[in-house]
Amino acid sequence: MKSYPKKFLIATISMLMMVSMASIIYTPFARAHTPPWQIPTFAYVSVAANPVGKGQTVLIYMWLDKCPPHGYWSLGR
Repeated sequence: MKSYPKKFLIATISMLMMVSMASIIYTPFARAHTPPWQIPTFAYVSVAANPVGKGQTVLIYMWLDKCPPHGYWSLGR
């Protein structure tokens, strides 16, 4: 019996590549919800010094109750 290790290796690699391409093609992609969800988001503001005199430092805290819908970097930064 003759051994064809080079042809077997080439065939094995080509089959692996075909299977990997098929798995990429048939993998389901994320889909958006139809109709789009309307999830309310609330913004809050809090001031640390109360009352405040003229020339005094004030800390202002601002936050959202949920993450922005498109992420942090979509806010124009």
